[in-house]
Amino acid sequence: MKKHHSKFKWLLQIKSTILIGVLLCTLAYAKPVAINKFDNPYAEYVQLLTTQPSKILEKLQSNPIADNDSQLLKAQYYGLLSQAHYTLIYPEKALESAQLSLTYITEAEQPWLYHTLKVYEAMAFELIGQPIKGIEGLKHAITWSNQNKALDIYAMALYTKSLINTKLGHYTVALESAKAGYALKAHPQNGYKRHDFTMLIAQIYDELDEYRLAIPVYEEAVAEFRARNQLVSLSIALYGLGRANYAIHKADSGVEQLEESLSIAETVGDSQGVAYALAELALINIKQGNYSLAKQHLLAARKIFSEARNPLVNIESSMRLALVSLHQQNTSSAKQYLDEARALLVKENMPSHAIEIDYIRSKLLFQNSDYKAAYELLSSVYDNYRNYREQESNSQLHKTRVEYDLQSKELQNDILSEKNALQQQELKFQKNKNIYFFIVTFLAIGASILMAVLVYRTHSHRKVLEVLATTDELTGLCNRRHILEHLNKTITATAKTNGCSSVAMIDLDWFKKINDNFGHATGDLVLQKFSQICLQTMPKNAHLGRIGGEEFLMLFPNTDAQNALIYMNKLRHKMPALTKQIDIPNLKITASIGIYQWDQDDTAKDIMQKADIALYKAKENGRNQVLNYQPSLGE
Repeated sequence: MKKHHSKFKWLLQIKSTILIGVLLCTLAYAKPVAINKFDNPYAEYVQLLTTQPSKILEKLQSNPIADNDSQLLKAQYYGLLSQAHYTLIYPEKALESAQLSLTYITEAEQPWLYHTLKVYEAMAFELIGQPIKGIEGLKHAITWSNQNKALDIYAMALYTKSLINTKLGHYTVALESAKAGYALKAHPQNGYKRHDFTMLIAQIYDELDEYRLAIPVYEEAVAEFRARNQLVSLSIALYGLGRANYAIHKADSGVEQLEESLSIAETVGDSQGVAYALAELALINIKQGNYSLAKQHLLAARKIFSEARNPLVNIESSMRLALVSLHQQNTSSAKQYLDEARALLVKENMPSHAIEIDYIRSKLLFQNSDYKAAYELLSSVYDNYRNYREQESNSQLHKTRVEYDLQSKELQNDILSEKNALQQQELKFQKNKNIYFFIVTFLAIGASILMAVLVYRTHSHRKVLEVLATTDELTGLCNRRHILEHLNKTITATAKTNGCSSVAMIDLDWFKKINDNFGHATGDLVLQKFSQICLQTMPKNAHLGRIGGEEFLMLFPNTDAQNALIYMNKLRHKMPALTKQIDIPNLKITASIGIYQWDQDDTAKDIMQKADIALYKAKENGRNQVLNYQPSLGE
């Protein structure tokens, strides 16, 4: 009996050993369970990122991932590291960590985490200035999160989509995405909340220079972040609110809010927030003539930007330091700062910055009494700026054409789909002729309606493209190409009748100073109001176009130079009323005008050149005057 019992016990031990071995093998090769939120302690870190990003970064760096940790844990660690770097605005580190996190998992194994990390990657691409690279992964994440009701990813992806489209200048799409995120009925614990989208909507209005629309939205965000004690977000919202208030000439409120933003950023250790607030306060110091304090702020900001390897803001800081040095008559320091800015410049990616650097360099040459070089460089800056603006307009036109082509193709695809449906219905209902006839008739009507819609939309789009191709976006006047077409037509018509026609070249005096002293929003308002006065003053048969930044061309068909002179003097005498209408202290708006009555043999180029000579002489004689071209002026 004992033998049998021992034998049974021995067999039981073998069976148990085999079962344990099978279980261990199964565990070794089993796939990890897919997660739908971060494991602890990373779940807690996500909650604290918006309030204590520096502390979270310190915790992650002081507790690095170990080699023997699981792939899943490594992916979460580097994902959170990317977000900490992103929140503190360290672009390269944010992208590097996001891409490293994606090497540890696949979409099939961990779909929720994979799409979360793809959104992190898209956010880092946007921050580093390469938004297009993150779009594909972001689209996939939006589709997946919507289908799987992963609201945390969906909200974060909408936020990122809005950021990217803002960076690309697609403000309508950006605003739609931000408002869709704001309208979400429920927000997950780990996702973006409604007040995050409030902030985003305000920033889009800010980008559009719609400060009066931005301010109440910023104020809503400030109140929300203050109530929740989300100090990093509060600092950012106060920064935007301060800039907007200063832009609409509420200087005291603007400075107070920027200083509070700076104080909060210093408290929470948000060094990038400190740098941006200092840079903005420095701009205000420059406008107020407090150059010593401006330099102090800019040097502190530039040091922080350098540590974060943020070249764009580094260039802007160096340019502002150069301007401060010029105001302080320190040309050697100004040259040094300009050289530093040029060393960081990637000209093909930063054309506007390249133009601004050359403009400051021309001021440096002038201050060094090298007047000839300063004049030549300033002329080059003017040409480059005009070309840059034309290229920007052409680029916008190209984008519109592409969108038009895509919409046309979509309509054509709709028609093809209807035709395919018609064929399928023909096969399905061929045994029943009455039903077949009804369906064919119905679909034919549908196809006809679609064709009519296509024709209508094609006609509408053509009209839109014609307006875009011929109209200056800011003023609504003819653009350079269109006004020159009018000039050529007028030359031909005048030649046929042996009559006389005239042209006036108009330039707003010291317009660059208006932009520098009062901001580009004021400069744009001056251009718009001036255009309206021109339209009210000129005769019905005249044509008016904007041919450069602050330069306009007015055509007077069948009008001699003396009569053109009368109209232009009327316009010049309306300038004080324009200044009063805009109502900004110390702002004075005047214009210099050159007129030319052309001969039968003059080409468009000759006419423009002679009108420009008259304009140049009007400026040379003290500005704020009208001058007719005389042959002696060209000598």
